Amino acid sequence: IQVYGKSGNSGEVKLSSGKNNFERAQTDVFGFESEDLGDLIKLRVWHDNSGFSAGWMLDKIIVTNLKTNSKTFFLCGRWLDSGEDDKQTTRELPAQSEDGTTLIPLVKYEVTVLTGTLKGAGTDAEVFIVLHGPNGDSGRHILDTPGNNFERGQTDVFSFECVDLGPLSKIRIGHNGAGFGAGWLLDRVIVKSETLGKEYFFMCGRWLDKGQDDGKIERELVAEAQSGAGISPLVGYKVEVMTADRRGAGTDANVFIQVYGKSGNSGEVKLSRASKYAFQRAQTDVF
Repeated sequence: IQVYGKSGNSGEVKLSSGKNNFERAQTDVFGFESEDLGDLIKLRVWHDNSGFSAGWMLDKIIVTNLKTNSKTFFLCGRWLDSGEDDKQTTRELPAQSEDGTTLIPLVKYEVTVLTGTLKGAGTDAEVFIVLHGPNGDSGRHILDTPGNNFERGQTDVFSFECVDLGPLSKIRIGHNGAGFGAGWLLDRVIVKSETLGKEYFFMCGRWLDKGQDDGKIERELVAEAQSGAGISPLVGYKVEVMTADRRGAGTDANVFIQVYGKSGNSGEVKLSRASKYAFQRAQTDVF
């Protein structure tokens, strides 16, 4: 779990007592220490999805401040199960008073993802997103539906709930790099707070690909008030590299370039070898 209060958060706390915890209809009690968090705001709870039958139905969590003896309630009543409910193994729970009055409501966010139209733009890798706002972050959410998501030129729509984050400032989006041709050209992301009816635009227009662009498979995107151009038309460049005609001039190292112009730069580009004999003495290689 991770507990958030007006004065900070507890950091990640593993719940373990050495007993057989989290069995059906069982109440388990744990303890941890942290700096005084002040009035509690929310709690994030998750599991690592390991082991046979990892799915878990959480009823509620009660946190007691042992200094003041005050109790804060975090009601759930949902599955944390990759095969049940919405298939999430993480839940964000708002703090509630003992009489059940909600202090911070859950907000449903709709996430629209546009994949680029260039050849090879789609991905079958596992894609995730984290939303950020003044009230914290949403935690990591896997973007998945029963359909074939993130295909070339496709628009995919997802939704999940978390505590109201306030006006969104940025997102972090990426994938796990798994599978053949995992590289992904992300055009843009649109996040709508269905409760508040407000949209936020996150323009990308770049590859999330270990072998393209700067090699990164995660990007942090800043919120914009309106949609803009995600992907500018790409221009192809041919690079000819002549290795000197001197003894020992060749190399077996990985070679990179970065090209700069008045309108920007190419980012780091690895000159991938067509064969293991690139960059040999007196040789011209074309990329």
